[in-house]
Parts: sequence; structure tokens; C-alpha cells
Amino acid sequence: MLSKNELSNLLLDQSEDLIWMINSDLQLIYANDAYMTLMKQMTGVEKKLYEPVLVDGFGEGFIKKWKEYYEKALTGVFFEIEEHYHNSETNQINYGQISFKPLIGEDLVIKAVACQSRDITKIVKHKSEADQLLNASLDVFCTVNKIGDFVHVSGASTRQWGYA
Repeated sequence: MLSKNELSNLLLDQSEDLIWMINSDLQLIYANDAYMTLMKQMTGVEKKLYEPVLVDGFGEGFIKKWKEYYEKALTGVFFEIEEHYHNSETNQINYGQISFKPLIGEDLVIKAVACQSRDITKIVKHKSEADQLLNASLDVFCTVNKIGDFVHVSGASTRQWGYA
């Protein structure tokens, strides 16, 4: 019989999502196999726990941006972002949705930030293809919210109505 911790570790390590945690010193304190594998591919260096999560190999702009993300989460804010990067293996752009969740202890102090990156490349590409099809149509397609405001209008609206 597997313990709760063993089951949790199996689940996290077999996930295709990147899952990692950082402490208030911006040190990596947990990472699943998917995260460790990708970081080694991207930086050429194997990540180690309790060492800085932000390391050379990503570029100055990347480090500054991610430091701001981590610091925002360490103030207690939960948020999500979308990122894209070039996958050198497939030579394509990949898209990820990344969540930052502050982990608060019983003493109401933020102990760490849990991060999860989910690959949304297929979703983004399908949406892009659907938008291209709708905009190529001669008919107007639109979405309206509850109060009657347009949320989305296809490209044909300009040809048919004279405005977008």
C-alpha cells in the first residue's frame, strides 16, 4: 500500500505539466521531473534544490521578468500568465499558461510559491485557425454578452456593416 506522500509524488512526477515551488529567497525548493527535464534542456545545467531558481542561461530580460512574477506572488497575490517560447526540438512556438499560487502557513505567513505551467499550444493554435476561418467568411459572425455589447466580431463586419 502506497502512502499519501508516495502517491502525491507519483502524481506530480508523472504529470506533463511543469510543477515547481520557490521560497522567499527565490530558491527552488521542489520541482517535478517535467520541470527538471525542461530546465536542463534550456540551460544545459541540471537544477538543484535550494539553489537560486533564476540562473544564467535565460537572459537578463527573462530573469528580470520572472523575478517580478515571483515577488508579486510572494506578496500574496494569486495570478496566471501566458508565455510563449521557441521549442528547438520541434522548431515551433509553444504556449504555456503559468499559475503562481502563494502557499500560506498556519501562522498566516507566506512560506512559498507553487507554480504550474500547462502546455496550451494546441488550444492557441485551434483558436487561431478558427479565427482565420471566421475572418475569411463572407458572413458576419459575432458574439454578444448579456448586456448586448459585442465581444467578438468577424472580419466580414467591416465589409457588410462598414465598421468592425
